[in-house]
Amino acid sequence: MSQPPDGDQRPSTSYEPPVSAPPPGHGAYQPPSYQPPSYRAPRYEPPTYQPGAYPSASGALRPAMTASEEQSWCVAAHLSGLVASLVGLPFLGPLVVLLAAGGRSGRVRQNAVEALNFSISALIYGAASMVLLLVLIGFVLLPAVLIGYVVLSIVAAVAASQGGQFRYPFTLRLVN
Repeated sequence: MSQPPDGDQRPSTSYEPPVSAPPPGHGAYQPPSYQPPSYRAPRYEPPTYQPGAYPSASGALRPAMTASEEQSWCVAAHLSGLVASLVGLPFLGPLVVLLAAGGRSGRVRQNAVEALNFSISALIYGAASMVLLLVLIGFVLLPAVLIGYVVLSIVAAVAASQGGQFRYPFTLRLVN
């Protein structure tokens, strides 16, 4: 150890760590050697599809629909617009059917798209009829649009329940 400073003597500015011997039976300290981590590239395996199964959003395979499920979804596509129109948004029902089951069956998708287009068209026709109430022709058009929407939705649901495809008249084809 260094001694305290006397008079002209300056303290040392360098630090000298104490020297200690390794424990008995051990040699000098050896730092561990560095080993870089091994990396294995992930292996890509293409998805395998089973006949009659469709991939879901998570990638899991969903079985294709049975005929009765398909028929039920087709009828629901047409009637759900009537139920959703009770809250003022008739396009929500067919849109939910399209998103929920449209990817599993082509027939369900066709019916849901047709019902969605009709619901959007009826909403546009209803809004135009409300504006035309100012010139009195809307008093005739608005009930005609409402009655036509209810009647044609029921006719389409009956056609879908019998396995047919119904095309609504006066429909703007906005969704493909």
